[in-house]
Amino acid sequence: MNTTQFTYKILEAYLTPFVYILPGVPEDHETIEDGLGVHISVLAKKFRGAYAIVRSHWPPSSPDLNPIENVWHMLKVRLRKRISSPAKRPRNVEELVEAAQEEWERLDWGAVNKMIENMGKRIQKVIKRRGGHTKF
Repeated sequence: MNTTQFTYKILEAYLTPFVYILPGVPEDHETIEDGLGVHISVLAKKFRGAYAIVRSHWPPSSPDLNPIENVWHMLKVRLRKRISSPAKRPRNVEELVEAAQEEWERLDWGAVNKMIENMGKRIQKVIKRRGGHTKF
């Protein structure tokens, strides 16, 4: 994805409408992004400025604590297992999307909720290790 695509297909199409339906004013909320080039590009900065979208000052090599990363992994494992069976292997994009949706619904949501509930512990471990590696 290039800078123009990111700015108009993500920031303009999705982030801006979302920020503007949140309570308060756009400046009350911050986005969290890594240091990827498209996130810090001049075009993206100008766009955010024009729409009062605030980008958090996030360290470039911070540990990724977002539980969605674990959820994506769980989904990928389920999809790989499913695709390993020739009879269940999707034959086109529509079947792949359908398979992903079915596996998403079959995820262990109790485990996902537990990850979310344990965020405090995860953060404390990262602080204790001064940003270093944790088992999470």
